Amino acid sequence: MKRYRFTILALSLLCLILTACGGNTSNKTVTPTTVVKPTSTGPQKVTVTIGDFYVHASQTTFVTGIKYHFVVTNVGTHFHNFLIMPPIKTTAMDMADLLRQTLGFIRNIQPNETQTLDFTFDHTAPPGTLELSCHFGGHYEAGMYQSIVVNAPAGASVSPYPTTSADMSTAPCDPMVTIKFVNGAYTPAEVSLKIGETFMVTNPDDTQFYTPTFSPFKRQMVTLGSPSNSRYIYIPFPGSFTLSSKEHPEAKATISVSEAAGETCGGTPTLVRYDANYSDPKNRYFFTPPQVTIKKGQRIRLTNLLDQPITFKVTPDIGLGEINIALSWSQDIEFMTEGTYTISSVQFPNGQVTVNVQGT
Repeated sequence: MKRYRFTILALSLLCLILTACGGNTSNKTVTPTTVVKPTSTGPQKVTVTIGDFYVHASQTTFVTGIKYHFVVTNVGTHFHNFLIMPPIKTTAMDMADLLRQTLGFIRNIQPNETQTLDFTFDHTAPPGTLELSCHFGGHYEAGMYQSIVVNAPAGASVSPYPTTSADMSTAPCDPMVTIKFVNGAYTPAEVSLKIGETFMVTNPDDTQFYTPTFSPFKRQMVTLGSPSNSRYIYIPFPGSFTLSSKEHPEAKATISVSEAAGETCGGTPTLVRYDANYSDPKNRYFFTPPQVTIKKGQRIRLTNLLDQPITFKVTPDIGLGEINIALSWSQDIEFMTEGTYTISSVQFPNGQVTVNVQGT
């Protein structure tokens, strides 16, 4: 009987021990012996604040192979863009030339707006070779850049980014694309181009005045097309754009621009930039160069680098009327008659550029 009671007591004690070791553990912290890592992770967030005129990023050192989620907020009063690119070496370029050197970009960020960019560095960048910057007219010169460094992961061997951009002068050119507006419709209605290429819009009607409109995202660039005239439209950004007109808004053509850099055959127009200098309030807006000389039948490429749309006029008028160019866009202007012309801004009329057109 005693042996039976002892057996029962032993079994009871064993049950209590088992319960304590493997029973209810809701009030007990259990340390696992194996930590299970997630199979995938999201991009690493980088907060960037841009203002008038600075760039502040939450980190400036990055690692190749990691996806970064740049959250860029504009706290200034001006439009800004956000570019990941080498330090600027020359100002004699338009936005398409700049984008050929960028690794990633956000085109327009309006005041009090936040936009994002996901980007993965696939090469290293020693100090002094890459920046986060803004390149609207005068913004970079006013201090809108921040140097960054990109390292390889520990133990990895990764090549650095090249120090020179692609040479577009040796790249094959593509034929000029012509879109005709006939009987209230565009032919062709769909066009594919490369970034930096030009297309031509023609109006063969001898009687109908036609005002083509070109919608780049939320902005609109308008050139006036008189009867039987042609207009060149230059594309400095990738994306999908809509060509229409004030007279026939129901008629539309779609222009798709790839991120591949391209060049249109037929000669490069002479670049005239409308720029800004925020350190000189008396002469803030100006043309560079202030004077150009071209041959009859050649074009200039008037580039508006400001952070706002600008209206230009040519004197004497060559049939264009007012030329409205959106921020950081360009317009090709062809001069078919010899003479001396001036181009000025309607909003800021103090400065002007003189175009001398000579015979062929």
